[in-house]
Amino acid sequence: MTALPRLTPHVSHAFVAAAATLALLSAACSSDSGGSPKPQPGVTPGALSVCAPNPSPAATNLKVTDFGYRELDQPKQGQTYRSPLMVTGKANPFEGAFSVTVFDASGKQIAAQNYHKDNQKPEFAVSLPFTIGSPMQACVWVHERSGKDGSPTNITQVPVQLTP
Repeated sequence: MTALPRLTPHVSHAFVAAAATLALLSAACSSDSGGSPKPQPGVTPGALSVCAPNPSPAATNLKVTDFGYRELDQPKQGQTYRSPLMVTGKANPFEGAFSVTVFDASGKQIAAQNYHKDNQKPEFAVSLPFTIGSPMQACVWVHERSGKDGSPTNITQVPVQLTP
């Protein structure tokens, strides 16, 4: 067996300080302070990164009266859902038009539907049916469509687990 090299007091103190800092950071990152929801059993850590980089993120500093405002209650990150997917929250999309699209981990569209809401009230609730053969990770987009070319804009992404 090879003997470990003997550390000088300066190196060992630096090593202990680095280890203590790492332990504190690890504890802070893993504590449950009511931040993001914990994945349900059966949801792998990959479910939390199933969404690709957002091509057109929704603004996050808007008031409920601003066009583009969005606050989702459901779905929640990392949670498991069956069909139909219920999407609820508050929003103020331009002219009340918004869409919900669900993608699998490879980016293939599983389901999509356009919706329209009354912008007199910010609350909305929609139901999006989908059909899958086995449990999978997915990325839910709640977004608007560009008036210029119809492309998705102001996208809010939520990584979830879907089950048949």
